[in-house]
Amino acid sequence: DEEGEGGKEVEEEGRDRITRILHSMGADRFDARVVGMLREFMYRHVGEVLKEGQVWAEYRSGPNTRIELDISDIQMAVEFKIKHKNEFTQRPEQAVLKEHADSKNALDLPQIPKGKSMPLPTAKRFCLTADNFQVVLKDEKSNVRVQQQQQQQQQQQQQQQQQ
Repeated sequence: DEEGEGGKEVEEEGRDRITRILHSMGADRFDARVVGMLREFMYRHVGEVLKEGQVWAEYRSGPNTRIELDISDIQMAVEFKIKHKNEFTQRPEQAVLKEHADSKNALDLPQIPKGKSMPLPTAKRFCLTADNFQVVLKDEKSNVRVQQQQQQQQQQQQQQQQQ
């Protein structure tokens, strides 16, 4: 019971701290789930940094020695995570983006070869509002209807080939 209550107190304290951080950054209105998401992200990030720091400490200490993390291991882990895993890269400056866009937009589009054109879809075949079903009757008239449909399809195919 005591561990459960203590865990709830720690969880509430963590939520309060995250809420205070959000308020200090000017985020006065946010979904209640945001606090939980940020808490989960924070725990995951800290865990990853500590694991990476342990790798650096093992490398520094050598084999068969007791591993103790120190601040330099954590700093190396954070630097490695930022530089090489591209998780927290900053967005480029507006001027850099504009310069890049201007250089891309300065290039001409390729010319369409003369004499060739792109075939456009036919209205009947690709019409989204057209009926997409057929009713088949089981009598003599249905045979006539099926033959008419086949003739129409053949005519459409011939028209498409002519275009």
